[in-house]
Amino acid sequence: MERLFTHSIIHSFKIENRKSYFNMRFGQKNTNFRSVAWRVALGCAMAVSLGGCSETIEPKPLTYSKLLTGETSKSWLLTTIQIIDDGNPPESLPANQIFDPCTSDDLYVFYAGEEKKFEAREGSTKCRPNDPDVYVEGNWSLVNASATLEFPLPILTGRTAVPFTIKQLNENALTVEYYFPDINASYRFVFAAQRGG
Repeated sequence: MERLFTHSIIHSFKIENRKSYFNMRFGQKNTNFRSVAWRVALGCAMAVSLGGCSETIEPKPLTYSKLLTGETSKSWLLTTIQIIDDGNPPESLPANQIFDPCTSDDLYVFYAGEEKKFEAREGSTKCRPNDPDVYVEGNWSLVNASATLEFPLPILTGRTAVPFTIKQLNENALTVEYYFPDINASYRFVFAAQRGG
């Protein structure tokens, strides 16, 4: 009987110690565990609720290529030339004051696609009636890392493609700069996007 009584006391002592240990470890006295448990439960609930969404919204910023070409092609009109010479203030000249109307209304067309086709097209007026509508054909290339756009600009290089540094490019405006290799001077060409062209 004494043995049963001792066994019962030891057993209840073990149970009480386990309860104390459990309460101390996981009960009200240990708020750190409750805080962690609450955060884990909340995180799981959020993951489950967000995982059920069927639509993922991903922003799609326009790339330089898309700004330059539009969906299939985009036409640009040269509006201004800036002459930057050996540190002097830039001199801006409107294209229609430098060139004849038959040249100043010409369009420069950049095509989307793998071939990256480029055309220089007559505008609404031609210098000679028999001039073809497209008088320069070539290709363009773009290096995003250095913001370099290479294409032929007939008023500067004829049919030869040369590298220009992009100074500005958005949906409506393109500004590129050509640096002369042997002198401290450059030309900046400012273009405006043309609708429906």
